[in-house]
Amino acid sequence: MLPSDQTVENGYTEKEISDNKLFSYHIVNDTIINQALSLNDNVNEVNSIVFPSEVPVLKLISSDFQKRVKDGDEIQKSHVKRLGANAESQMIDGSHGFFQTHVTEIHDATSTFLKKID
Repeated sequence: MLPSDQTVENGYTEKEISDNKLFSYHIVNDTIINQALSLNDNVNEVNSIVFPSEVPVLKLISSDFQKRVKDGDEIQKSHVKRLGANAESQMIDGSHGFFQTHVTEIHDATSTFLKKID
C-alpha cells in the first residue's frame, strides 16, 4: 500500500486525516481500485461525449481542488463552460470528500439551484 499524501505537512488537519481513514476503511474495494486504475481512459471517454446543453447542472467543487491542482480554477471554469449555458458551479470549503462532511452546505446549494431552474 502506498503511503498517504494526507499529512499535516501537506496541509491536512488531524480531523481530516482521521475522517479520511475512517471513510476509506469502508469504501476501498476491487471496484474502486479498478476505477482508479482506469482513470485516464475513463476521463478521455467522458470528455469525448457532448453534454446536452439544455440539462441544468450544478457542479460543487472543493476548495481543496483549487489549492492543490495547478490551474485548478481554469480547469473548473473550462469544465462548467463545456457543460453549457445551464451549468454553474459553487465552491464548498473543504477537501475532496466534502460530500461526507458538508451535508448542510450541499443541501443549501442544491435547494437554491433547484429553485432557480424551477
